Amino acid sequence: MEPYIGHFPLVSTGWRPDWAILMCVVYFGELLALPESVSDEFKSFVECCLQKESSKRCSVTQLLAYLFFYKDPKFNF
Repeated sequence: MEPYIGHFPLVSTGWRPDWAILMCVVYFGELLALPESVSDEFKSFVECCLQKESSKRCSVTQLLAYLFFYKDPKFNF
């Protein structure tokens, strides 16, 4: 999300928190509101990554199935 919107999406602009703070913000905070300009596929991907309950999160294999990863010809697995 950070590259898409230009700053960490879950905290105030300009603040660069460590991973523990981000984890607390994701777990205890509200679900991230994505810009309306993002595709439904990207929205689904981010929502899957930020599920508070780990059993509801996608696996790495499921995440890599998202087609937007493969739209860039420089992306190589």
